Amino acid sequence: MKITLPEHISSRAWKTALRWALVGEKGRVVVATNPSNLRGKVAIGTDVWSADSDEFIEVGADVIVVSAKGVHI
Repeated sequence: MKITLPEHISSRAWKTALRWALVGEKGRVVVATNPSNLRGKVAIGTDVWSADSDEFIEVGADVIVVSAKGVHI
């Protein structure tokens, strides 16, 4: 699953540290994810992140962040 960082985080170093800190975190899908797009949403703690996945994941599913790429996880 990949998750987009919010635009208000502007420091490149902070983005890199934050994305790796989220790998392994548990979340819950709040807007269904679909392959190869960032329309899905996942709640991790009190934050909601845009997300994509390799397969469709329904609302309410528990997920774990497994990878990071660029500013997405």
